[in-house]
Amino acid sequence: MKHNTQKCTALVLVAVLGISAACASEMTFKFGQEAKVVPTAYKTTTTTTTHYTAGDMFTELIMDLLAGLWIVNNITVTFESYPYAQEGKYLIFGDLNAKSNFDSAYTGSDEDSSASQSQEIKSRVFRFAADTAMFWMNGFNIGNETRFEGYLFKFFGPVFENTLYCKNAYLFGETGNDAGNLRLGGELALVQTNMLSAAFLIQWDHWYGSLQADGINIGFIIRSYPVSPLLLEWRTSWHCLDENYVMWESILEAGVMVWRNLEVFASWRHLDATQYVNWMDYTTYDGVSAGVRVHF
Repeated sequence: MKHNTQKCTALVLVAVLGISAACASEMTFKFGQEAKVVPTAYKTTTTTTTHYTAGDMFTELIMDLLAGLWIVNNITVTFESYPYAQEGKYLIFGDLNAKSNFDSAYTGSDEDSSASQSQEIKSRVFRFAADTAMFWMNGFNIGNETRFEGYLFKFFGPVFENTLYCKNAYLFGETGNDAGNLRLGGELALVQTNMLSAAFLIQWDHWYGSLQADGINIGFIIRSYPVSPLLLEWRTSWHCLDENYVMWESILEAGVMVWRNLEVFASWRHLDATQYVNWMDYTTYDGVSAGVRVHF
């Protein structure tokens, strides 16, 4: 009896230990089948860490600094009624009394001395200019360019241009003799000072007449008002037309203020049409132009 009791106790202990082991290893038993082990699933957490190098921090600092300078430069700028309305100045910075309408630039009469007029001139938050010029280029007998551009408010505004190319002035209006280029868009100032100003240009580009094409014109306008009465300007742009054709245009211009807001200017023109010779006989064109511009 004692032997049977010890034997039962031993069997119970073996059973308990076996059940515990089975639970620990998450084994499942089915009668007549082999035991299967189901492993315990564990959750894993992935942490992403972004590392900034000294170069990244320096680049970000430079970009923030440039953005701050751009904001200060273009928000504080105002314009006199026309270039050199006051001796040696056109762009004014920090004028809190700038006008926002087309009030007269002067409160005195034309007989007033220039010195007294200069004291009464007020700057404005906008500026505009309209001009027209005749040009000659190799391959074209005559041409005309008419422009209107300016800033509606301090640093952005419209740029509308129309250029007419004519191979023979005596055949003006005849089929295949002339073509026109209409560009409508705007400019955004990059930096503005009296010695050097730069703006980014983008326009819808439409060619009509003997040359049919559409696209986008992008470029830059660089201006300088170095000393009265001289004005300098360089316009460079790329005509990105249908079927990936590109024409590059460059106009370098010098002008002189001859009376109040009236400017007379002359320019050298260059047009590279190497990729687009559909109507143009030459691959590159060079020429000169002369015209008048009114500032207001």
